Amino acid sequence: MQNALDSTLDSMAASLQHLYEDVAAKELLAMPGKALDKAEEIARRVWIAVHHQHLPGWLRDNDFLLHGHRPQLHSFTECFRSIFRIHTETGNIWTHLIGQFWHFTVRAEMAFFPVHD
Repeated sequence: MQNALDSTLDSMAASLQHLYEDVAAKELLAMPGKALDKAEEIARRVWIAVHHQHLPGWLRDNDFLLHGHRPQLHSFTECFRSIFRIHTETGNIWTHLIGQFWHFTVRAEMAFFPVHD
């Protein structure tokens, strides 16, 4: 009787282990698909640089810059985040930001540490 009970318990344990392995394998196989879905979701939130011909008319201000334009953005947050992306205005934005920072730094130094003769 004890041997039959042990055999039944061993069989049940093996079945449960097999079921657990199947679930784990399915979850493991589903991970790449979930990762791809997450990457696509993130990519949809981020814009890509566009060609000149894909811009609305009011953004087509330079016919000689054909690639790498920032698309039309619809919120302040999107515009602010675009500062950290590469597009046709990146150099212009950063030279102005660095110059502005330098200007305020010098002005603050002159205000707080005046030069006395």
